[in-house]
Amino acid sequence: MNEIFPLDGGRPQDPAAGYGRVSTDKQDQSIELQRAELCRYCELKGLPPPALFMDSDTSGSIPFADREAAGRLLNDCLTGKYRHLVVAKIDRLGRDAMDVQTSSSCWQGGGDGSHH
Repeated sequence: MNEIFPLDGGRPQDPAAGYGRVSTDKQDQSIELQRAELCRYCELKGLPPPALFMDSDTSGSIPFADREAAGRLLNDCLTGKYRHLVVAKIDRLGRDAMDVQTSSSCWQGGGDGSHH
């Protein structure tokens, strides 16, 4: 299942970003699989191909903003570069509910919430 977060009222034709993460190379949902799912989901929903931000060998306990790819994604979302954020699974964002809430508040910027 994929999760989509419209950022600040994003429309289908607006730029999309996809985020994926794996803790180890032994996880069932590899970076390659997540990448394919993100692209396929955007195509099915009529969104443009997403810019992909992937963190490999990265624990979900590391705060979102402190991860290499996630930090770049967060900065790009804050500047309005992307209007949609798609993740393969909500748990890819992190294990700490407060960190995920804080990050989502930053990228949603007062938008119309998340859609599952």
